[in-house]
Amino acid sequence: MSLILQITQRSRNQYAVKIQKCLNPLFIRILKSINRTGKVFFILFGFLNLIVEETYSQSTAQDIYEKNSKAVVVVVTYDKSGKMLGQGSGCQLNEEGLVVTNFHVMKGAFSASLIFNDNSEFEVKYVYAFDKSHDLALIKHYGKRKDYVRVSSSDDVRVGEVCYAIGTPKGFQNTISNGLISNILKEESEYVFKISNAISPGSSGGGLFNEDGNLIGITYLTYKDGQNINFAMPSKYLSELMLKPFKQTTLSEFQVIIGSSAILYPKKEEHVEREKPVPESGVEELEVEEEESLDLESGFSYDMGGRYIFMSSVLNNKVPSYVQFRKGFAATFSYWFSSYGGLGITYQKQDVFNKNTGANNNLHLYKGELLIRTSEHPFRVTMGFGIGLANSYFQTVDDDPQIVIGKSSNQFTASATLGIEYMIENRFSISVSLPVDYILVSDTKSSEVFLASPSVGMNVVF
Repeated sequence: MSLILQITQRSRNQYAVKIQKCLNPLFIRILKSINRTGKVFFILFGFLNLIVEETYSQSTAQDIYEKNSKAVVVVVTYDKSGKMLGQGSGCQLNEEGLVVTNFHVMKGAFSASLIFNDNSEFEVKYVYAFDKSHDLALIKHYGKRKDYVRVSSSDDVRVGEVCYAIGTPKGFQNTISNGLISNILKEESEYVFKISNAISPGSSGGGLFNEDGNLIGITYLTYKDGQNINFAMPSKYLSELMLKPFKQTTLSEFQVIIGSSAILYPKKEEHVEREKPVPESGVEELEVEEEESLDLESGFSYDMGGRYIFMSSVLNNKVPSYVQFRKGFAATFSYWFSSYGGLGITYQKQDVFNKNTGANNNLHLYKGELLIRTSEHPFRVTMGFGIGLANSYFQTVDDDPQIVIGKSSNQFTASATLGIEYMIENRFSISVSLPVDYILVSDTKSSEVFLASPSVGMNVVF
């Protein structure tokens, strides 16, 4: 009995087939030689055998689902403005939270979350490794999840073997489908599995399991015009990727490394099939299940920011000593036409104190600016260059270029800003900046004010 229990499910299936081939001729000879009662007995015995075989097959699928469904996750990705980008699948590989999914699922994602079958959700902190040519990416969360899939060698897989796919097709979490390894497509030392399992957009990154419940592949391709003509990347390439040195990379850094845009696919209208050119081979990447939205093309966003000016310094000596610059604030509305460039409108108000009269003479600046970000990394340098109008009390008297406080007037202004910005969340950032403003008081007398106003601020993306 102990020896029988040690035989694997696959071995039992193989032995059953061999025994059936041997017994079938014998069964027919016996059936011819016995009476009617005996024939009824043997027919009932054969019918019972079919029922047991079907029950055994269903039990196997249930066992595989129970074994792996807790380790198969939904991968939800978001663009840099925090809007839902797409949805795929993934498989947890160890107790430390390492998850494998498709490379194309993570392409364009500036943040992501993993949803397990009990609806617990964890943030994806880092991309640890990726293989673009085999459409694989290793990501990591820090939730306490102990369930994981067992990876088996894909080199031993043969055409005709039964396989099971678990993923999130069309948003239906942890759906299992059975099928066959219908072909193994080879090109030199490379190969992929052609499978007959029913999968759909959203299954990208899901697991393909053998009859022992071990991971033998990652689903990633489909043939749109065919019936259940789908493809899985063999686990061989996952094992090779896991042997390479890991590098802890944030999702924003990952997008910079791969040169990705913020949006994976253009927007789609409701009930309208997305049109994409089909490769000559007829094989397409499984689309990531997307939320229907009116997202703008990659890099487009609108920001609203505010800065507190805690001090100001005059950089030239034409402003009288009785003029004292105090605190102020600035507000900027900006439109980013790419990840690195944008246009902004800024209003800045500065308190200017006249020590002689004890009066506050406010300085108002209205500027249009060209805005630049040096990278998509959360910690980045920002720059701005603007021109506009200054409403100030600065004036000159007669031919004297020295500036005095007089009546309010409008003057030309230009500015240059250098800052450092840190993105805390997809929608919020904090910054430290140093704007330098030039105010032309009199062009004929070369009278101007250079004003440096270090400030701290916060930015909101909407």
